[in-house]
Amino acid sequence: MKRFWSSLMEKHGDAETYETNTIDTFESDSQDVEIIIVVSKLLTGFDAPRNTILYLCKKLVEHNLLQAIARVNRLFENKDYGYIVDYRGILGELDSALTTYSALQGFDEDDVKGAVSSAYQEAEKLPQKYSELVDVFKTLEGRRDKEEMERFLGDKERRDTFYEKLSEYAKSLHLAMSTEDFHKETPKDKVSHYLAELRFFTRLKASVQHRYAESINLKAYEAQVRKLMDSYIFTDGIEQTTEQVNIFETERRQEEVERVTGKTPASVADRIAYRRKRECRERLEEDPVLYKKFSQLIQQAIDDFQSKRISEAEYLQRMQEIDKDFQQKTTAGTPDSLSGHPTAAAFFRILQEEFQGLDNAVKPEAAAKASIDIVEALRPLAIRDWKQNTDVHKQMENAIDDYLYDFSRECGFRIKTNLLLRIFDRLIHTARYHEWR
Repeated sequence: MKRFWSSLMEKHGDAETYETNTIDTFESDSQDVEIIIVVSKLLTGFDAPRNTILYLCKKLVEHNLLQAIARVNRLFENKDYGYIVDYRGILGELDSALTTYSALQGFDEDDVKGAVSSAYQEAEKLPQKYSELVDVFKTLEGRRDKEEMERFLGDKERRDTFYEKLSEYAKSLHLAMSTEDFHKETPKDKVSHYLAELRFFTRLKASVQHRYAESINLKAYEAQVRKLMDSYIFTDGIEQTTEQVNIFETERRQEEVERVTGKTPASVADRIAYRRKRECRERLEEDPVLYKKFSQLIQQAIDDFQSKRISEAEYLQRMQEIDKDFQQKTTAGTPDSLSGHPTAAAFFRILQEEFQGLDNAVKPEAAAKASIDIVEALRPLAIRDWKQNTDVHKQMENAIDDYLYDFSRECGFRIKTNLLLRIFDRLIHTARYHEWR
């Protein structure tokens, strides 16, 4: 102990500085100090909104009691309650302290009574939270078919409701499991049922998030759920479910995964569809015409399946075909000369789209060559920090203008000013999302 104290003094200089530094660290967002043990200190002037639990083991009355409780009665992100662990049984005097404290004389007695409630009173809400979670699926007539539940959650509004109700249930169960009264008054089989339901719905959430390519931010409750799972939910050992498969044998690997996980063709197709839809949103600026087209193809396949115009097998087949084109980043009509030229390919699709209304059609091969030439004309201008340099943008516009003037004459059409300005804007905007070195 002396050695430990000496190391603290060596680090902080003296006891007063050590105390000040420790309190400051606790009040900050740092996790370096998780608990402070004090005697007759920090009742006033201590402002740590993240402080969540107060342990009381000293007799406190009236304003001292109120000041102590106020240490955890501060709003903080993802903080639902301030918890008070009373080792001396003094909270029974709280209502009296609230109604006699001079600072609260302007309040009616009924307004301040019940400011602190038993954790078990909150835990008693667990059955209601569980019912609300289960009711999300009430139109499924009580069936527990995982595939059907996943499809049911294909609607985003339903998914959001499910995530919210699961989060509330998990918090309520976490609170209940931490109270002695809950364990005394709740049959063991009921507790086991609550925990099993948490495991089932948590796994369903993970599967749904994966299927629909979502990432829901529930960080505030992940630690609580993980602690519940680790503490109360156990496995029955390890069982080998698959044979060894060469990971480079794509088809064989996929067959084995689907066999073991029991995934239906529709669930596999959904995983492909929603993952690619998310990627289309994320990469739209990089190649707007391409990713808009893919997004439309994917949505059409989803709509056709949900409207039962195609079967599960047809849905999967269509998504696999779209996915193959997606991986190659190409669509029908893209000239081979653009292979390996992603920036030029993005320019080509923009030019093709803009040239559609011209009197003289521009052949794909000519538009492809123009796209490659424009990229090469812009490359010397793509200096460091060019994306924020308006002078460079003007130089790029001039380079595109000069090239398209000659190009249009060769192809026998005239580009109007409004069309030219739109092409400038689209090409330079798209160029921002590509690497030039």
